[in-house]
Amino acid sequence: MSASVPVLTDRQIQLLTLAADGHTSIEIGRMLFLSTATIKNHFVDAYYRLGARDRTQAVLIAYRAGLLPAIGLEAVGPTEARARAAEAALRRVAALKPCATIHGHHLIDLDDVLAAVADPDTIRSAA
Repeated sequence: MSASVPVLTDRQIQLLTLAADGHTSIEIGRMLFLSTATIKNHFVDAYYRLGARDRTQAVLIAYRAGLLPAIGLEAVGPTEARARAAEAALRRVAALKPCATIHGHHLIDLDDVLAAVADPDTIRSAA
């Protein structure tokens, strides 16, 4: 790759951003209503423009060149983001106080559990 910043189309930047989020070509095609072949053609052209061998290297080069948005929770991939959200929800449920105890088993109100598992922003906006 040369010292100059590579020029990518808006579509290529969009595809590389989605790839950085962990989406496959098939998933990207479904989201954008494009064929998998069209998605792959865009990626191949982006690889050439970036001097990259594969998708991972293309994402890295584009990110380092400032062509992709900053990497946050969304960019770790949907699986890890869901895992982190599930862990946070479990911590909120574990912190709930039992509403009753029957035969040594602590019971928690189902509404409290659902509220603890739901997205806190959704709960605030519904209240």
